[in-house]
Amino acid sequence: MLKELTVKEYKNSLINIFTVTEFDENINYRKSPSLFSSDKMRFVYFSIHYNTFVFPLLIKIFANGIINGKINYFSFYKSLKDNTWYGQRFEKRLAERDLDENTTWLSLFAPALYEYFAQIEMGFIMTGRQTPNYILCIDSLTLKFEGAMRDFIRLIGGNTSVEKEGEFREQTLEQLLSNKTILENFSIEDITLFEYVFTNKGWNIRNNVAHCFYPYSSYSFEKATIVLLCILRLGRYRLK
Repeated sequence: MLKELTVKEYKNSLINIFTVTEFDENINYRKSPSLFSSDKMRFVYFSIHYNTFVFPLLIKIFANGIINGKINYFSFYKSLKDNTWYGQRFEKRLAERDLDENTTWLSLFAPALYEYFAQIEMGFIMTGRQTPNYILCIDSLTLKFEGAMRDFIRLIGGNTSVEKEGEFREQTLEQLLSNKTILENFSIEDITLFEYVFTNKGWNIRNNVAHCFYPYSSYSFEKATIVLLCILRLGRYRLK
């Protein structure tokens, strides 16, 4: 549906007659008459859909759940443990130590998840006196998302290596998102969400976090929540 809407609307769009100037983090710029390709337009429509329908619904669910005591760190942790592959323990890999035998991906997500709910609850309690700080949960969950995606691909028989200049290297996040295993197991809407959040086709959160481009004010509740949404979509399986 998203792809069909993009193709239909792009053909009739006024954007095709404009020249666009693009700026990067260092105020370098370029003019590109083809900057808004059909692929770019797909993310424009996705952004509109997310901000109009998805994000308000998420806020309503989380706000009502937290206020009514139904959603907190412990209930959220238990839900992930019971309903996603993050709570499953798989065979120990060669590089892992005995300490890792009883840990799961949920163990790696836990500190950031705890901080996410702690900041929300603090925001309710300390209204007007303290600004919630989402730095830890955004930084941690963003980088862990990429690692979890690699493991997901490997666990169901995929390959995350690529040969370059005579050496085997791990695929970049962009390459992982076009990995055969991801394309076969996730819908175009899910993949678009991941690209929109983590790559330069949208918010580019992964690059901004990894290179410390974000100032304090960029670490918002909205970013923390959309990263958490990606974690939920990636973990929606139980693996045999």
